[in-house]
Amino acid sequence: MNEQLLGTVFSAWTVVACILFAGITWWAFSGVRKADFDAAARLPLEEDADQTEEGMPHG
Repeated sequence: MNEQLLGTVFSAWTVVACILFAGITWWAFSGVRKADFDAAARLPLEEDADQTEEGMPHG
């Protein structure tokens, strides 16, 4: 490969990576998924139904 083509490929990859990063950031911080993220954030705090029915200690 010549150096000019290699430079073009690296530049194109940089643009694609920046667009991908911006898209993932927008998706993560948009209000569309807020309910799903709030539910996932509460998971560690919820009691496990299987363990509480068997009378096993928590923790």
